[in-house]
Formats: sequence, C-alpha cells, structure tokens
Amino acid sequence: MPISPVSARIDVPLTQFATAYKNDEFFADILSPVVSTPDVGGKYAQRNRRDVSHARNDMLGSRGHHNEVDYDVTWTAYLVQDRGLKGVVSSQLRQSAAAVLSPDQLCVDNVMQNMMLNREIRVATQLCTSGNFTNTGAVGTVWTNETSGNPLGDIGTAVAAIPSFGANSKLVGYCAQTVWNALRKHPQMLALKGISEGQVSLEEAARYLGLDELYVSKTRKETANLGVTASYSYVYTATVFGIIALPRNAPAGNDVQAFSVTFRQEPGLEVRSWEIPDEGKGGSTAHAVELSDVEVIPQADMGYLLTSVIA
Repeated sequence: MPISPVSARIDVPLTQFATAYKNDEFFADILSPVVSTPDVGGKYAQRNRRDVSHARNDMLGSRGHHNEVDYDVTWTAYLVQDRGLKGVVSSQLRQSAAAVLSPDQLCVDNVMQNMMLNREIRVATQLCTSGNFTNTGAVGTVWTNETSGNPLGDIGTAVAAIPSFGANSKLVGYCAQTVWNALRKHPQMLALKGISEGQVSLEEAARYLGLDELYVSKTRKETANLGVTASYSYVYTATVFGIIALPRNAPAGNDVQAFSVTFRQEPGLEVRSWEIPDEGKGGSTAHAVELSDVEVIPQADMGYLLTSVIA
C-alpha cells in the first residue's frame, strides 16, 4: 500500500552496517575514487596539459619585460544519479530466524551486494571502453603466444604514453582473470624472476611492469534474463589490460591527477527503513539502500587501454 514519506526513517545502525560492508573482489572504489560533494550537480575544473608542459623563455634583460605565463581552465558539468534498491523482511522471518546475523542485516547485506555489483559494472565498462581513452591500441602479438608475445614491451609503451605526474599519484594496472592467466606465466615475466617455469605474484608483476599496484578481477555478471538458463561473463572485458593514474590518497584540493573519479553527494550511502503493515502476518519491514553519485573521467590522457592482448 502507498506509504507516506514521513513514516520512513533513516536507520543509522543498518547504515553503519552497510557502509562497513566490503567485498575484496570489487575494485570500483579504488579505480574510481570517491569525491564527496554537497550538491546534486555542479562543475569541476580541467587544467590544460600544455600549460604545465610548455617551457616559456624566462631570460630577462636589465630593462627587459617579463614574458607572460597564462593558463587555461575548462569547466565541465556533472550531475549525480539517484540510486537505490530495497529488500523486505517479514515479521515471521524475523521471529523464526536463528542466523548469526539478523534477517534485517542479511537483507541489507544482500541489497549492498547488488549495489556494489552495479557500481563495479559501471566502472569496469568505463575503464574497458576504448573511446574513453586518449591513448589506446591493440597489441602486435597476443600474450598467449609465449614465443612472440611481448607484454613487457606493450605495457612499457603504454606507461610511456601517460603524462608525467608527481609523487602524490600512482600508476595502477587492471585486467580480468583471463589476461592475468597469460601474463603471470609468460616467459618474459618468469625471466625477470629468474625462473623458467611457474608463475609470478601480483606484487612481483606490478614491480616488473613499473606499476604501483595491479588488480585482477575474477568477478562475473549474469547476463541472461531471469527465468532462462543463466549465462555469465567477466565484469572486466576479458581481453584488455588497462593502466591509469590515480591519487595515492583520497582525492582533494586542486590539480588532482586521476583518470576517473566518482562524485558522490553527501551524506553518501544511507539505509532507509519503513513498515509495511499489510504485508504478511504481523507485517513486514522494507530496507532500502540509497545514494547519489556519478563516475566521470576528468583526464582521459592519464591512462592507456591495451586491447586484444589475448586471443
């Protein structure tokens, strides 16, 4: 039955439970770090790369004039998107539950899993789409070819194409498990470890490739409609390897170097609950997880997408 907004409440304990929930298989918050904003929309400044890369003549004669250094700023609009899902807990379920977690927490846990999967899919789509990158290209020989494949050279070329950045930024690589399966046992990688068989670790691979961090996604999404046979595919495109620059700490202040960021309206994620008295014996309770955010690409040249890296 319709419910008046005044009868709903923000459930603080369940909000705290939801915000503490983590899934180590999801990397969206790392690859598109969150920037809090008080507004539903606004504009963010984009600096011109040439302003900090073109050296002006600074020679000055005894009565000469200073050459002028100017800069350009482009203001780009953003608008957050309201997002939310809900679950329902019946009074009978609550009374008969014998779980470690309460049915209400399990309900919120399930809703959060769906919210996080949606965000992971959005960020993965953004980071695996060639059109979002200034720099992108297919490798010459696939890395599954252990004789001619050249992952060190391909990734080295990609890293070299990304503009320089300061100590407050880092280079992060990402790929699906399918790409990692080829990369971790490629002869070029094993040679750097001084072995001819076996595999390298994520930490070793990142170091060999000149990256600060490397993330491998095993997460899959179900792509078939409900009611028919399930079909699954990798959330991150199974044949690409991406590298992006990100801030080492939470993005703040001016001149942040980041390929992708997420603007999220304050107060961020909240759990809203309300009673449904006419649903089930003793009524039921609905729990909705809500937030408002949008993922944007402020610096499309601060990354490189290698495509068709495996067959």
